[in-house]
Amino acid sequence: MAHEVKNIMVSLEEAFKEANQIGLRAVELTNTRPNPREIRLTHPFVDDSEIVGRDDDISSVKRMLTSSNYKKDLPVITIVGMGGQGKTTLAQLVYKNDAVVRHFGERIWVCVSEDFKLERLLNEMLQSLTGKKVEMTNWEALVNELQKKLKEKRYLLVLDDVWNENPEEWESMRNCLLGIGGSKESKIMVTTRSDVVVDVMRTSDCHRLRILSDESSCILLEKIAFAEGSSYVNMLLRRSLLQNPEKDFFNNITHCKMHDLVHDFSLCVSKIYCFNMEVESHDQTAAGNDIEAVHLLLISDKQKRIKKENLKRISSKLRTLILNSSAYLEDILESFRYLSTLIVQNSEVDVLPTAIGDMKLLRDLDITDTKISRLPDSFTKLYNLQTLRVDYLEELPKGFENLINLRNFYMSREFSLSGIRQLTNLRTLSEIRVVREVGGFQLEELEHLDNLRGELKIGGLEGVSRPESAGKANLWRKSNIQKLELIWDSNTEDHNGIEILEGLKPHSNLKSLTIVRFQCSSIPSWMVTKNHLLVLCNLVKIELRKMPYCKQIPSLGDLPCLQVITMNQLGSVKCFGSEFYGCTNLDGASSSNIHEAAVTTLFPALRELDLLHMRELCKWSDAMIRSNSSSVNLFPLLEELCLFRVQKLDLLPNLGDLKCLRRLVIMDCKKLTRLPISKELVSLQKLEISLCPNLTSLFSEDADEALQGFGSIESINLVACFNLVGVPEIPSLQSLRELKIIVCDRVLASWTRLGTLTSLEDLDIYGSPRFWPTDLQDLTRLTSLKIGGCYYEDHDEALDYFPWHDSKSGSNNYIQPCFVSLTSLKLTGWRNLKSLPEPIQYISALRDLTIDSFADLEVLPEWLGKIPSLEGLSISDCKSLKQLPNLNNLQLLSIRYCPHLTQRCAKDSGAEWHKIAHIPDIEIDGVSVKRGTGGA
Repeated sequence: MAHEVKNIMVSLEEAFKEANQIGLRAVELTNTRPNPREIRLTHPFVDDSEIVGRDDDISSVKRMLTSSNYKKDLPVITIVGMGGQGKTTLAQLVYKNDAVVRHFGERIWVCVSEDFKLERLLNEMLQSLTGKKVEMTNWEALVNELQKKLKEKRYLLVLDDVWNENPEEWESMRNCLLGIGGSKESKIMVTTRSDVVVDVMRTSDCHRLRILSDESSCILLEKIAFAEGSSYVNMLLRRSLLQNPEKDFFNNITHCKMHDLVHDFSLCVSKIYCFNMEVESHDQTAAGNDIEAVHLLLISDKQKRIKKENLKRISSKLRTLILNSSAYLEDILESFRYLSTLIVQNSEVDVLPTAIGDMKLLRDLDITDTKISRLPDSFTKLYNLQTLRVDYLEELPKGFENLINLRNFYMSREFSLSGIRQLTNLRTLSEIRVVREVGGFQLEELEHLDNLRGELKIGGLEGVSRPESAGKANLWRKSNIQKLELIWDSNTEDHNGIEILEGLKPHSNLKSLTIVRFQCSSIPSWMVTKNHLLVLCNLVKIELRKMPYCKQIPSLGDLPCLQVITMNQLGSVKCFGSEFYGCTNLDGASSSNIHEAAVTTLFPALRELDLLHMRELCKWSDAMIRSNSSSVNLFPLLEELCLFRVQKLDLLPNLGDLKCLRRLVIMDCKKLTRLPISKELVSLQKLEISLCPNLTSLFSEDADEALQGFGSIESINLVACFNLVGVPEIPSLQSLRELKIIVCDRVLASWTRLGTLTSLEDLDIYGSPRFWPTDLQDLTRLTSLKIGGCYYEDHDEALDYFPWHDSKSGSNNYIQPCFVSLTSLKLTGWRNLKSLPEPIQYISALRDLTIDSFADLEVLPEWLGKIPSLEGLSISDCKSLKQLPNLNNLQLLSIRYCPHLTQRCAKDSGAEWHKIAHIPDIEIDGVSVKRGTGGA
């Protein structure tokens, strides 16, 4: 650095000489001064959850402030330290400390900075006391007002960020403060960078702020760099240093990658520190030059072993090692005891050598890609270990609780974690299992693990031996857990379950709650009483699954953040009413504040509602309020509604306008007769209705208005709705791209002409051929068509032709282009069909053809092999088929359940083999006869 400064000075002197030679002269700048230091306004408020390593400092300053050993009035306590070290933060922490608050009757905070003007400071003191802005200029008046507030009171005055080194100005300030007449035990706390200020203010006691320890500094860096909300990562994304962020359901950034240029640059600057070394059979690479790497990827197959003498060529500075071989793991551990990160990537490794215990500096260990099931006892000596990733581990070694610095414990399977109660630094603990046996994991182990965050999954809750232990887990205190999953593994009724779940009340910061196999009839009070708003106020997602005895459902309608509700197999719930809506003034109940608002919004943030396997649910009440002056806004943001196997429910309630609904799925709801679709469904894109035999209409009462609700729909899937007649008219479906009508003959009878659906790309029709549309060839954008009648066993038996346009007459004159975009076609037939519809040969773009269930078809026509674009042919369930045409252009042939054809297509020996031997890929009854390219 000194040489660089010297060179700069030489360059400046030469430039000055050259300037003089050409007549340039230096000009003295007048009336200039350096920019004043920017005033940093401070306040007494601080989030102590983000503070690291200042507990001892707080205690020291607190003792000074509460001490009565000072002889002079208004003693000054100073906190001294360099800029950015945390003086103001320490003062804030002391200012809000409970003992300090109790000791002083009044507390005053004034940010001084460089503006040490007496009238300003007195004004701000008065403003801090009264909460009102004061602008008085008379010192005497200011002191009189302060005297009214502070006379004979014990007060604390904080003067933050003092720079004034003028003793006269400080004496004027001190005299005014003495004139106020407060208690003799009042004190002044000052923060400053300057030792001169300490002397000028005649400090009674001084606390010098030390720098943080290395450990506290690392923790602070982690808090800043990986703060909740990903602020640091977002900054890098905005500057394009990172890109392509991936987010989870809760909008947390989970993955991102470097920009290509940043990646190249990082490789360039790190090449002397990072190295990939491939160990060859004769160890040439390792036998070369010494490797000064700090981070090393060592690549070798399991048969190749690096020589011990060559391990010595690798620098002792090595801190990160990624190892993909087990052949020399023990040698590695003995040679590199100062590693901080070790990753073993070999599925054949099943033992971790005892030498692991000598790696005292190891912080991160990843053995997920191994089959290590046990850890050696020496493992518990890794006191600095912070992150452990395992996969096949079955149990923990004795003394595991000694790993007091462990923060992250990742595992892919549940097992007992007995003995973790002392790991109070633990943050990540994804899966645990309660074990009833002596020595097994119990919920009390979680009591002091208040730093847990992210996702927590607790299994085996039927193994809780004492219900009160659930409360001792203190989940309500673990504010950083976002996702909680509680699982019972037993299917028998558990009478202690309600007490256990009551004790597992989470913190109000929880965003996702899943409860599985809870075996009680009721649910805990924190899910249903008015307190549920306090506990679940930030909940985004809730899933209740496999709860056969449960008759209650939680109160959810007034949760402000809830976006997803899934209820699956709640076998005893019979009714959705006011309890579900979460508002006591529904269904006729009264409320004192009901007239205060014109509109009551329920489920204000809900986007997805799934009700699955609700076998006893037979009533779903409307959300109604008995008041002419109020109304209900229900599901204003709902995008997806799914009902599956809710077989006793006959009517859906009035679900509101549902202007945001995009997907509606109703499956296997056998008693349902009508859907409440109205004209407000302007966003509906996908409609799936299946196995609803009593459903007659998709609409609410006014079907004409409901027609307007299908302007945006892109997909309709109707299956086995035998009595459905109330469907929209074709002109209202101009955005439709996918249509499936399967065993819904009344719908087919209503939609006899589909040719005007100009956006349709995918069409499936299975039903009586008598109702098939007659203008399918006009669908110019259609790329996939599946059509057939195999679901009918009797009433179409007499039909001996496939009712394709012009196919009944068998005319060969029909060569007008049809299905101009069709590339995939599946024909499903029935008995008595002996031929394929001939117009197929004129579908110019056809690439894939499936022929299914043509029971009496014996021969495929020769024209089939002449379709120039045909590449794939699948034939199934054609029991009489014996003969194929020459299939010259075919690339793929699949034959299933065609006994005669299977025999005749036997490789090399079958009578039809010579016609198909050239086809690259042939599959017969699920077995690949040929794979790839080439001839027989």
